[in-house]
Formats: sequence, structure tokens, C-alpha cells
Amino acid sequence: MAVPASRNAFLPDTAGMAEKNHGSQKLILDCLASEVLLQRGVARLPSKFTVGEATPGYHLASQESEGFSSRIDVDHYATYELLHPAYARQVVAMAEDVIAFGGDAASGEAIDIGSGPEPLLMLTELLPGLGVTAIEPDSVAIAHLRAATKELPRIKWYFGDFLDIELGRVHRS
Repeated sequence: MAVPASRNAFLPDTAGMAEKNHGSQKLILDCLASEVLLQRGVARLPSKFTVGEATPGYHLASQESEGFSSRIDVDHYATYELLHPAYARQVVAMAEDVIAFGGDAASGEAIDIGSGPEPLLMLTELLPGLGVTAIEPDSVAIAHLRAATKELPRIKWYFGDFLDIELGRVHRS
């Protein structure tokens, strides 16, 4: 259902494109479409949104007192990221920066430090030539990251502190 352009004269008439891309196989397009539709007053969740479908406690809380997952359920947070206002637009801006300032980095190697699987998946959709080493110091969060990105050979995982990494020794495991 498209919202008339007169509803908000400050926004371009993108509702038709958003309707078309909602439910896209591309996570970035699906999330961007949901954001545009929400700006236009149409609430549509990204199709990957899985409230009620995730198994509670699938990735159990970390016992590490400083670990991210000792405070936050990583499965629920990953779902929240898909609804975070302008989250997908931030990933688009990041990809634009990689292209603008990174030169040939868009087809090279990058390091991702703890951003989580959803933005990483969106970034690699936008930059298909990019290889990424994802560094995660939390044992539960790295398990979630591995499960979410296991089909992408361009993403390597490193469990540990980013200050301790030896880049030549990172392998997909």
C-alpha cells in the first residue's frame, strides 16, 4: 500500500520502490525498504525479522562478566538491529566511505571489530569483492556470528581481542 506523496512533502516519492523491494532476498534492500515505508507511515518488518521463531537460549548467555552476551541476548539483539532506525542506511554510508576513501579496498580485505552479523552481511552484499576478518571477543557472540555467516567464504572469524590478532594466522574454522 503506497502512501500518497502529499503525506510528507519532504520525502521523495520512494514508497513504490520500497514496496517492490520489501521481502527482497538481499538483506540490505529488505531493511532499506522497511525503513522507507516506516518513514511513510507504513509499518513493515524486514522479512528476516524472526520474533517468536528464534529458539530462546539458543546462544546461551556468557559467563564472562565483561562479555557483551552477559548483559545482552545476542539473538534478540540481532533481531533488534533489523529494526534499528536508519541502521541499514548507516551500512550504505559505510560502504560509500570504503569506496570513496579506501581506493581498491572495496575489493580487498577489511577487519570488522564486533559489529555483529547483520551489518556485516549487509556490507558484503553491497561490496561483493570485499573479504572480511570479523573479530569478536565474546564467546556467545562469535557463535552467533559463525552461525549467521557460515555460508560466506569471504568472511573469516577470529575469536579474541583485536589487539592480539595475527592477521596471517586467521582461518575460517
